[in-house]
Amino acid sequence: MRPVPTLHNGADGQPVKETLWVKAVTWNAAAEAANKYLKKGMQVYISGRIQPIKIWTGSDGEPRADLELTVSEMQFLSHKDEGDGNNSAPEIPGASDGDYIPF
Repeated sequence: MRPVPTLHNGADGQPVKETLWVKAVTWNAAAEAANKYLKKGMQVYISGRIQPIKIWTGSDGEPRADLELTVSEMQFLSHKDEGDGNNSAPEIPGASDGDYIPF
């Protein structure tokens, strides 16, 4: 799941900060690259197809909704040294930062 921060005005006109969590579903080589290289705190650009929202009832009786994105394109935006410090994206000779996509 990936957080998407949003900011809007509440009913009282005051700014309200919310986080929308989106399940990002990847397959094949993209899934392998995400599993191997993405770490907490890294920035990544993803695009794809939004699946229909699934609405369900949580264990607390409150309604919940899941937003799911099937990824068709993924690009790493963070440098390998960013994030939580445990990133291990490979260095490719001759490739400048941001040009390398490991799939």
